[in-house]
Amino acid sequence: MICMKNLQMKKYLNFIGGIIIDYLIDYAKRLNYEEMSIGVDIDNLIARHLYEKKGFANVIFEGEDEYGKYVKLIRKL
Repeated sequence: MICMKNLQMKKYLNFIGGIIIDYLIDYAKRLNYEEMSIGVDIDNLIARHLYEKKGFANVIFEGEDEYGKYVKLIRKL
C-alpha cells in the first residue's frame, strides 16, 4: 500500500507541476516573451520528462554548483 500511495503522490505532484508550467508559459506569452528557460538537476529525470513534455527540449547550458550538476532547457514561445 505504501508504494501505491507514493506513486499516486508522484503523479499528483507531476500534475500540479504541469499546471504551474502551463500557467507560466501562458503568462510569458501574454508579456510577449519569445522564449523561456528552466534549470533542472541533471539527474532529476521526472522533472526533465515533464519539462520536455511541455516543450523545453534543447539543452542550452550544462553546469555545476554547490548543489550538483544541472542543465538549462529552453522553449520557444
